[in-house]
Amino acid sequence: MQCVYKLCIESFNSDACQQVARDQDMNCQYVTSRVDCVLDIEQNLPTLTLLNSEDAFLAAGLVTNTTTVIAEVVEENAPYQTVVIVKWGYLGGVSDQLKGLKYCHPGYNHDERITKWVLEELDWKAVSLNCSANQTLTEQKFQALASFFGSSCRPGKWTEDQQFDAYLKSTYPSLCDLCGSAGCSTNYRVPLNDSLTCLTNNDADLALSALSYAETFFSIGSNAQNYQYLCPNGSLASSTNPCVWTKQLSRLFVTSRQV
Repeated sequence: MQCVYKLCIESFNSDACQQVARDQDMNCQYVTSRVDCVLDIEQNLPTLTLLNSEDAFLAAGLVTNTTTVIAEVVEENAPYQTVVIVKWGYLGGVSDQLKGLKYCHPGYNHDERITKWVLEELDWKAVSLNCSANQTLTEQKFQALASFFGSSCRPGKWTEDQQFDAYLKSTYPSLCDLCGSAGCSTNYRVPLNDSLTCLTNNDADLALSALSYAETFFSIGSNAQNYQYLCPNGSLASSTNPCVWTKQLSRLFVTSRQV
């Protein structure tokens, strides 16, 4: 009997899956979490999946020698290294010291292979949740961000549920104050660079970006005199001595050794 591999995926793409199905040795299997794919692999089921760095971290505690990496996806561009840029004169710190500051965030809609954990690393250092049985974890997060930071811009979708997304943005409008007339519906074409435009155009206090864009930013005009890097430990660094928060790691193809 012919063995049919399952290409285990989170985001179903009917056109792509039809193309895959033309090869009679493989078809798509849709799951809500790639961790489920790893669990199938651990049972020696004929499964192949692509893990990002977060998936791999979660799966590391679940796997045995049954699961193996068969390929690493090397992107055409270098992996993103995130940086935080603050106004010159900020005294440092990554917790209460940031309270009330105007924050330009790149949002969550990225063509780049960059995960939500990377985009929220500063958020989780700065804010804490007020747990409530009457609110979802998602709403608790945005409520905490709105209460902590001053006027901000966090463009694009915050959640896939359109009705809930609209509710969050109407309830916590300060997170869209710096996005312009379109509010959080504004479309950042190059999010990790456009957050720097938001920083300068709105006289904001801090922005999340990527090292490659930041290096260009600091080479323009007087930006090197007006801004500096904020490091993960709360210290500050000049434009010539950048400090990086997180490097987005490569994705991995994994399957079972036994199949």
